[in-house]
Amino acid sequence: MKLLMIVTTIAATFFVAPCQAAAWSRYSITKSIPLGAPDSWDYLTFDALSGRVYIAHGDRVSVVDGKTGAILGNISDISGGTHATVVLPDAGKGFTDDGESGEVVEFDLATMKVIKRIQTAVGADGIIFDSMSRHLFVVAGDSGLVTIVDPAKQQAVATIPVGEALESGVSGNNGKLYIDGSEKNEIVRIDVEANKADAHWPIPGCVEPRGMAIDFVRHRLFSSCANQVLAILDADSGREISTLPIGEGSDAVVFDAKIGRAYSSNRDGTISIVQEVSPDQFEALPPIHSEYGARTMTIDPVSGRIYTITADINVNKSAALTDYKHRYSVKAGSARLLFLDPK
Repeated sequence: MKLLMIVTTIAATFFVAPCQAAAWSRYSITKSIPLGAPDSWDYLTFDALSGRVYIAHGDRVSVVDGKTGAILGNISDISGGTHATVVLPDAGKGFTDDGESGEVVEFDLATMKVIKRIQTAVGADGIIFDSMSRHLFVVAGDSGLVTIVDPAKQQAVATIPVGEALESGVSGNNGKLYIDGSEKNEIVRIDVEANKADAHWPIPGCVEPRGMAIDFVRHRLFSSCANQVLAILDADSGREISTLPIGEGSDAVVFDAKIGRAYSSNRDGTISIVQEVSPDQFEALPPIHSEYGARTMTIDPVSGRIYTITADINVNKSAALTDYKHRYSVKAGSARLLFLDPK
């Protein structure tokens, strides 16, 4: 009986019953924080230590208090579009990309002032921090180059030519890095010690993978695809476990380890939810309603609060879904950060 109680407790800790899952899927928008111009944005980063939200926001990184919504400042002096931010609280520094100039911009967390610029490949589309190597991996999406930057040395130390267009990625904290290969519909695995791609895993049924998250405990990868599915793979073998439906226009996925749940933020104004029932069983839950255009997100893993960004967007439905230049136009100065809280 004692053994049974222990096993039951462990199971309850890791897996959420369907009735609990349904209850926890109810979210509502509780704050809308005007950010203003510029009218472009990309990934968001939540720093649990400071409670700050870092938003890659055109030619700057906007910094917002994740509790009150107060705008704390901006990391400026970025010539082109920034796409992602990495925060290293133990070093007191943060890093973002300047994709147009082909640089990583290092800044002070306290003052938000730029410290140094580090040369990388042009066209950066994201930055991943790997805790094992303590390196930054800067992904140049179109060229398929990954530049490795050593924050301690403040310099680039290697470049990996992957050979295809890439999107977002995650560190497995296990000596491996995983990146969406958007051109060949696969996941590319990087060996962080050898600084080379050591595996290419095809994702059947997935077209143009974009967002990615990981379950570190059960070694599961979640990759959101342009054809409105979330692909779930084994992070050790690359075996595809499941695909489940999500909304249109996903550009980010996060995983809440506390309740075993993956969230996909979608341009169509929904946040899709996939519940991990067991390591090989997943269930799609009713989506959260956000606002149209809110395609990227981050999460406070303690409170469950979701942060996403959008603006007033006009849609030219005669243009193709992938023709972003002609299909979407944004009202000047209307960008806003949304807080979504579980009820």
